[in-house]
Amino acid sequence: MLYGITFGGRRGVTDFDVDGSPLFGYRDISEMVGVSEGTLRNYCRRGYMPAPDVMLADRPRWRESTITDWKRQRLIGANTQRGTK
Repeated sequence: MLYGITFGGRRGVTDFDVDGSPLFGYRDISEMVGVSEGTLRNYCRRGYMPAPDVMLADRPRWRESTITDWKRQRLIGANTQRGTK
């Protein structure tokens, strides 16, 4: 579980779904997957990232399960593409 973790000196997640589970924004996800916020925004625009689970005003937010599944798919894709041209 990722709640309660401090991301980049912040006090953790500030947005929550109706069931109380945390919702993650670009900053949180960038620290989880090790890419910049700008890269994530590009991924989202180009369809390389799952659609947001929730929009809070104009801020996209994702559930932990969505990001975990996406990370797993990225790893599977990277492992299957190794050794190919």
